[in-house]
Amino acid sequence: SGRGVRIKSSTGRCMVVYTGGFIDDSYTLAGGVASSEDCAVALECQSFPNAVNMPELEPKILRAGENYRHQIEYEFLF
Repeated sequence: SGRGVRIKSSTGRCMVVYTGGFIDDSYTLAGGVASSEDCAVALECQSFPNAVNMPELEPKILRAGENYRHQIEYEFLF
């Protein structure tokens, strides 16, 4: 189709994909379109979700008083 997305993350080495599989048709979207199970997807760059339990990975633990900064750039290609 020629469409794509290029994603750059400052710290995330993992991507979690969320879909709208739980969304029913009770919501009205832009243009009056009804929602559906395949109406949404989210791409989230982050550290490995279970890294704190895996000694071979570097867990990201934010302690009280510490700051966390993360930048994600999405470039949509057509």
